[in-house]
Amino acid sequence: MNKKNLLAGLSFALVIGGIFACSPSDNKIDESEKDKSHDEVETEVKNEEEAAPKPEPSPVVEEYSLSEEERNQAAKEMGEEEFKEELAKDDFKDEYWIASSIMSMSLQKIELMENENFEIKGTKVRYRPQITKQNIAFLKEKAESIESDPVLEKILNKWSQGNFDAVDKDFIEARNILTGQDKHDGFGVSKRSFEREKEYIKHFYGDEGLKIHKEQWG
Repeated sequence: MNKKNLLAGLSFALVIGGIFACSPSDNKIDESEKDKSHDEVETEVKNEEEAAPKPEPSPVVEEYSLSEEERNQAAKEMGEEEFKEELAKDDFKDEYWIASSIMSMSLQKIELMENENFEIKGTKVRYRPQITKQNIAFLKEKAESIESDPVLEKILNKWSQGNFDAVDKDFIEARNILTGQDKHDGFGVSKRSFEREKEYIKHFYGDEGLKIHKEQWG
């Protein structure tokens, strides 16, 4: 079995400058403009600039600071050591584990070809880490430490800010890194409804998981 096929199996074993032309009329100068002094024109321009709406600054997002206990717990939830052992046998990159973990976490918010109890047809997901600030911070640490694919870091940066708007696309991008593909191959991926996500959390993480989710993400 070649590396590409093995990675595909592992992935589902673990989850699965413009130029603007002016018209002739634009070049005409209003006669009234000729009578204005330089200072008057400068004042008008300044007033227009002050009146223009200012862009909202991007919110400052405080990085989550992991305790050693949280770090160890996250490593356990994601099966870091076990999966890395498998990758080491075939000399695969550490970033494949990060991509796989992103896929596993995504299952909380996306649906694939599922049977009962959120099981994916024809596959076995060994690790289903919950989407928590601790787990995201843990993966960010790992991604930065090995200088992983920028796509993975971008996904984790968005998630750390609570942005899951494109989680279905995030799943596909992580899978493409894992399998070496450069585009989506057509299998079904869709976002869960809010109620369906709560059912997923309840099923795998219980009331404590629901409590964590509410506290962290609202």
